[in-house]
Parts: sequence; structure tokens; C-alpha cells
Amino acid sequence: MKSHDAVQALSALAYGARMDIFRILVEAGEDGMPAGHIAEQCGMSASTLSFHLNQLKAAGLVSHRRLGRSLIYSANRALMDTLIGYLGETFHSGPAGVANQTTPAAHAGTGSMSDAVYNVLFIGAANSGRSIMAEAILNREGRGRFRGFSAGVGPSGEVSGVAQSLLHRMNYPTSALRSKPLAEFRAEGAPLMHFAFTVADLPETAALGALPGQPLRADWSVPDPLTFVGTEAEIGAFYHDVFRMLHNRITVFTALPFRSLDRLSLQRRLDAIGREPAAAGVA
Repeated sequence: MKSHDAVQALSALAYGARMDIFRILVEAGEDGMPAGHIAEQCGMSASTLSFHLNQLKAAGLVSHRRLGRSLIYSANRALMDTLIGYLGETFHSGPAGVANQTTPAAHAGTGSMSDAVYNVLFIGAANSGRSIMAEAILNREGRGRFRGFSAGVGPSGEVSGVAQSLLHRMNYPTSALRSKPLAEFRAEGAPLMHFAFTVADLPETAALGALPGQPLRADWSVPDPLTFVGTEAEIGAFYHDVFRMLHNRITVFTALPFRSLDRLSLQRRLDAIGREPAAAGVA
């Protein structure tokens, strides 16, 4: 984040009414809230609310979409987390590296936060659809700061053709994607993971076991497109909804202020990401 962007965001929030509006929208989550409901909760007129919302939108803190005749406003939580991280890094005091002692990077011995590259494992059932898409998304959207991997507790040995076609259409590299067992990441010489996220609703009997590096874990389960029954177009649309849900979660994850979070706080953030509601169209 550039200092100009940080100043603009802080200036927009440097007013009690706008801080209240932003807090309400953060609590509303991805679903957002109609302007009328915001006005009711804040006890202000429509014109006053419109002025404050425009200030927040100009700073990138709030976005809106039209739903029927209503405008639905949502908080840009990714920007909020980026701002918090920027402030933590800019005004961090004390000996270099102190803030990193409880972070995954320091835990795994990967050096300073600014130089760290985080390894993230997405665990699925068959490692054919959801975990494969998550791996591809992170490897592109992580912009070199994150490396995505995937595995399955019962790998099918094949990547879903629908998932592969979807990724290809969206210009994600697919040549290196393959279905593989979780045991591959317990073998000698396997890369140490900083994070491990389950993207499938695995049965209690599924043996995940320990992973080298003691990564932080979270449940990011999303619906299984392999079990969806419908026409070819409906199946494709369902895959796209699941892709979008994974993309949203990964975007929030990569924007977390890792340097300013201790291990416990980071775990809470990861768990919260997994509790985000399903994307529209996904039951």
C-alpha cells in the first residue's frame, strides 16, 4: 500500500459517522446492507448517508452493487486488512524480527517477513476439483509471496476436466496440476507447509495426521462440484460458483497483515475466513 492510499483511507475514517457506517458494513459481511437499513441503524437522513458513503467509496473502503431497486453496500475488508498491515509495518518499533517470532514464517525458519514465501496446502477429498482450483488460484494471485499445493485424503488420480477447462478459460496455468495423496507431503524432502486448509467436508474418519512444519490449519470447506447433478451448463455454472468462493477466500487470506499478527490472532483470522457464507448460487 502506498502512503497516499493509506492517508486517503484514514482521512475517510477520521469522522465518527463514517467510522460507524464502516463498522456496520464490516459486521454485515459479504452480503452487505441496503442504504435504507444503514440509515436506520445510524439514525441519519438519506442525503447525509449518501455524502458519507461517497467519501468511503472514494477511499476504496466501500463498494456497492444494485439488487433490484436497492443499492447494496459492502465494506472492502481486504483493503482494511491491508491498511492495518501497512500501519503495523510502518510504525513497528523494536529490534528487527521481534514481530515475526510468532509468525508462521519465523516458526518455519524462512527468514524475515518481507522476504518470506509461504507454502499453503489445500486438502480435498479426491484432489480433483476444489483443492486443484485453490492451488491454481493461489499460485497466480499470491504474486510470488505464496506457493500453493494440493492433495487429497483419497486422491482420484485425475484432475476434473470441468475444473481444468474452467481454469484454462481464465488463463490459469494447468500443466503442473495433478491429483496426489496427502502422504506425499509427509515424505522426506517434501516442502514444509506454513498453512494447511481443508476445502472438503471430510468425514471424521479421514486421517489427516500431522504435517511437517506444524502449519496453521483451518476448515475452508466449500460444496463439492463433483456431486452436483445437472445439465452440462448447470454443472459448469456450479463449478464457477465454487471457484469464485475459493477465489474470494484466498484474496482475503493473501491480504492479511501477517507481520502484525501473532500466531493466535492469525489463527482466528483464518477460521473467520472459513466461516464466510457460500457464494450466490451455491447451496
